[in-house]
Amino acid sequence: MISYSEALKRLLHCAPLPTTSLPIQQACGFVTAERIASPQSVPPFTNSSMDGFAIRSEELATATPNAPVILPIVGSTAAGESPATAKGGTWEIMTGAALPQGYDAVVKIEDVECFGDRVRFTAPIVKGENVRLAGQDFNLGDVVVAPGDIIGPAQIMALAAVGQKNVTVYRKPAITLLNTGKELVQNTDAPLKPGQIRDASGPYLITMLKALGYGANYGGIVPDDDKLFRARLEAILAEGASDVVISTGAVSAGKFDFIPDILRTLGAEIVFHKVTNRPGKPVLYARFANGIHYLGLPGNPVSTAVGLRFFALPLFRHLQALPEEKPLMAKLLTQTRKVQGLRFYCKAYTSVSKDQSLQVEVFDGQESFKIKPMLQANCWAVFDEDSSGFPAGETVAIYPLMPDRWMLRPLCA
Repeated sequence: MISYSEALKRLLHCAPLPTTSLPIQQACGFVTAERIASPQSVPPFTNSSMDGFAIRSEELATATPNAPVILPIVGSTAAGESPATAKGGTWEIMTGAALPQGYDAVVKIEDVECFGDRVRFTAPIVKGENVRLAGQDFNLGDVVVAPGDIIGPAQIMALAAVGQKNVTVYRKPAITLLNTGKELVQNTDAPLKPGQIRDASGPYLITMLKALGYGANYGGIVPDDDKLFRARLEAILAEGASDVVISTGAVSAGKFDFIPDILRTLGAEIVFHKVTNRPGKPVLYARFANGIHYLGLPGNPVSTAVGLRFFALPLFRHLQALPEEKPLMAKLLTQTRKVQGLRFYCKAYTSVSKDQSLQVEVFDGQESFKIKPMLQANCWAVFDEDSSGFPAGETVAIYPLMPDRWMLRPLCA
């Protein structure tokens, strides 16, 4: 066995995937591979943030309710119309319309009294009030996105605002999933036969990857038959459409754990097999000469979840040129014991304490077959290999169920 840190180092010793150019509307969830600077100012012109009347602020310096300033309306501009030039008086203006040259503030329509073609102003106004200056959001040359940024709706909004049509991003990995085990049956209404269980890992992997924005081709359940599995894997490799193949089961040391030998006969390099993890110790990672990655995860559902979270997802991040994920730290609420020498991944719940610090509760039922505690979990608490016990109050590393997606709630009083 090797340590998790050593396994991660070997896992991530590869180049990112190639880049591609996408229309910005299709780029959500992708990672940028280029620096995009604004080719224009945003807003491109000084405009009104309110419906009202454009004025020269100095003309209202003396305005009071008892001594109002009355100005004639000398024109009107709606959003989308060309900027106007005016001399004297006040200018009716709509939200988003260009401010007439020489005017420096806008009085809201609710704050004036109109009669005929004149407007009564009863208070002074500060220069620039209710005005959006040209370039106030983005100046020419401001960085909109940088390499390594994850494109989300906000980035798409900004790119659209500066007129960017396409963005160069790292390609997302194409993933194929396989489940092994003659005891597994897909979730149907048919009653289970003796010795059968319903496949929980396959649906979990598919839906988790989908929730994270990764498409996955599901290759189905392969019985514990080395010839069938080899044929299925050969077909996947020949197709050449996958960057990563993930399987569950058949990677331990039993009679039907045939995957390591099949990988070797197909020319793959076994980069590591067995890591000091609990759960998920038998995890396997191999790499084919053509660059295809292979992750063999243990079959128990929680072992599969740990394998996806702490091996597959770090690999996907690296393939998209994202930095290694860093945990948050939280105070342990109850004493937790573990086997010394193993890195322990626990189903847990983190919350914000009364003093606004993070605290974490580790659940009972940490066995790798127990799914029920995951229904309450919002994080993984991770305990290092070096110790066998962690007292209450000690600070431990926590990771959200999905990278960068925390669901934190204050502790109830």
